[in-house]
Amino acid sequence: MKKQKLSKLFTYLGLCCALVFAVALLNGCGEGDSGAAGPAGDRGEDGTNAPVTITGTQAKITLATAATSTVVGTVVEFQVTNQDGQPVTSLPDGIGINFTYAKLLSDSAGNTQWKSYINSTATGKTEDSDGNTITPALASATQATYQTATDAIENLGGGKYRYTFTNSKVTNVTYEPSLTHRIGMQMSGGGLAPVNAVYDFVPAGGAVSATRKIATTSSCLDCHQGNFGLHGGSRVEVEYCVTCHNPGTTDPESGNTVDMATMIHKIHAGEHLPSVKGADGIHGTADDGSYAIYGYNVTKHDYSEVRYPQSLRNCTKCHKSSTTTPNGNNWKTNPTRAACGGCHDDLIVSAGTLSHVGGVYTNDLGCSSVLCHGSTAPYAVDKVHTTVLSTPNNPGTPAGVAAFEYIISSVTVTNGQPEFKFQIKKDGSLVTFNTDTTGAMLTGFTSGPSLYVAFARPQDGKEPVDFNNNMSSALSVSLVSLWTGSNGVFSGPVSGTYTALITVPTMSVQSDAKMVTGAMIGSFSQTGVTEATLDQDVNRDGDKLDAYNNVALAAVKTATGYTARRTIVDNAKCNACHEQLGTEPYFHSGARNNAQLCEFCHTPNRNSSGWSAKTKDFVHRLHAAGVRTVDDVWHDMDYYLVAYPGNLQNCEACHVEGSYDFSGSAYTASLIDNLPLSTAASGTIATGTTAASPYITFDQFYGAGGASTNLVNSPISSACFGCHDRNAAVAHMNDNGGSIYEVRSDALNKVEQCLICHGPGRSAAIGAAHDPNQAVGH
Repeated sequence: MKKQKLSKLFTYLGLCCALVFAVALLNGCGEGDSGAAGPAGDRGEDGTNAPVTITGTQAKITLATAATSTVVGTVVEFQVTNQDGQPVTSLPDGIGINFTYAKLLSDSAGNTQWKSYINSTATGKTEDSDGNTITPALASATQATYQTATDAIENLGGGKYRYTFTNSKVTNVTYEPSLTHRIGMQMSGGGLAPVNAVYDFVPAGGAVSATRKIATTSSCLDCHQGNFGLHGGSRVEVEYCVTCHNPGTTDPESGNTVDMATMIHKIHAGEHLPSVKGADGIHGTADDGSYAIYGYNVTKHDYSEVRYPQSLRNCTKCHKSSTTTPNGNNWKTNPTRAACGGCHDDLIVSAGTLSHVGGVYTNDLGCSSVLCHGSTAPYAVDKVHTTVLSTPNNPGTPAGVAAFEYIISSVTVTNGQPEFKFQIKKDGSLVTFNTDTTGAMLTGFTSGPSLYVAFARPQDGKEPVDFNNNMSSALSVSLVSLWTGSNGVFSGPVSGTYTALITVPTMSVQSDAKMVTGAMIGSFSQTGVTEATLDQDVNRDGDKLDAYNNVALAAVKTATGYTARRTIVDNAKCNACHEQLGTEPYFHSGARNNAQLCEFCHTPNRNSSGWSAKTKDFVHRLHAAGVRTVDDVWHDMDYYLVAYPGNLQNCEACHVEGSYDFSGSAYTASLIDNLPLSTAASGTIATGTTAASPYITFDQFYGAGGASTNLVNSPISSACFGCHDRNAAVAHMNDNGGSIYEVRSDALNKVEQCLICHGPGRSAAIGAAHDPNQAVGH
């Protein structure tokens, strides 16, 4: 059944709340003279009665407080307005409103944690939601919860409402009005997109001084997008989550705490958890453990195979000090057993107890000391969490490591020979290479980047619109070889700019080539740098490095006189989740860190084991692993286990607007007609090939690359097929001019009819069908 498009139907543009207490309401006015009545005003024009509608989702909350001696009796007044600021005088039927209430505790080490006033006791169950018998770790456990306010809401008129806290689930937790308190509010259901809001205050009066704001929801949404809402989609703000997910809440079935500090770290560490991977490592299975939480209805959520899409050392992805997160640097200034033990769970020997160098610790007093993890300590937290490569959130490199920058000023082609003009900077200054070619090109470094050229030539009777020919990694020209006089002419510097002319005959650019584009890719290897000199295990293998590869951002430049290939994805969007392409998951030594470069090698003709290796094909397959019916076993990286953390329907999580639904100006009829076929199988795939596609026949010769007997996928269908691989979807594509694993000669005699129905503005337009707020089948 198609889901209703909730988030575009309703909004709480202003969820304006005022927290007041009964005594304040009774004593809000003094007894002064009311004054004489003023003159009557002019009669205004007659108005019209019109319903106030709510569309969209946004929230704003403001509260004012007065002193009170108990949790029970606290009064919350809030106002609901629509997107135009109009008061909503009647909430929709089916609306659900909940409130949480917590205080902020502080320990002797200066660390803080929330403690809920509203709690319940959960009994450990012996059967999970699938009917499996389980043995609960605990007979029962305390869990923070909320008060259901829906039936007790008073409508004050004018879009204002009131709720008074009752004694429901208020446990014997000492009320401390001098501490920072937080009231959380949740509104959901009734056709409304969920809204959470919180307010921090001191009941005894005065400004809030103690805070615990260490992460923002926006950091979560970089990866999780619209899929962030948990507990049925109603909990959507981190600051609301922590009012329940604090040290006072435990899962009785697993025995695990669901405190955010521990739980979130453990979930994201997933397969890297020491307790999960065991002594034989991530891919070993002899001693694998597990990490799971049992949710409502005793549903087991196993996070043991979670693969975080960037470096676990990248603490600053979620934690950075700012005006909205003043405690964002707690991760390095106030380390705790709960947070650190989330990832390093082999150090936890019992609840709240950590076994570490120097003995067993039952508190956090020594964590930030000058001897351990303080800012100047040998094992300062930010020091031991330095990422191996410089990335947007971690722009620095380990002390003593050089940072490089590649700049291509021009690429030209003369008589088929490509020429690069470029500069290289080290630590911000232009480098000057040595003139003695018998030694190192750059003192203190070996190797260096390479120069690549990609272009497109006519194929299958079509004019080129995608790269299909390139100087591949096996044929790339290294800068060192040019510097030594091989493969071309190397000259300069002139005002800091070097020139490299590539003269290798096999590297020539044909006269019919289009979209010629050059790139500088690769790294210098810094000698004389070891983990001893860096005082860090930067590659996390426990051994000292012999050298350090200084990976720079690749430089890309379209050749003079040629038209650039259209832009399809945005590097910044990839990096929102991956931090920096190639770093972790670690591929191609981290050097392919620009999405444009993928297409240099992953062209329509590239394939292996019966799988298309064209960028759009394998990237869609990889990210869609969770919805595919056929496992993507290409290579040995277990891509079929990938669980995409965002919303697969949100194509613009990666794509630039108009590039995926053919609405962009680049998508002319001519370009669409000339999109190339993706080769899925060529040559012979031998029986027993473990990474083989199930769509091929073993030991059959499919012809050399480009042959009419190759198995191919048509261009539009191949993109869709990455996610939509069910038999019915494949039949639909093949029946409407598409080709999925058909021989090239047959595919060339068909014309895809996809855009008749799925084109911009059509009855089943791609953009509309992939609206993140719509449900769509795969």
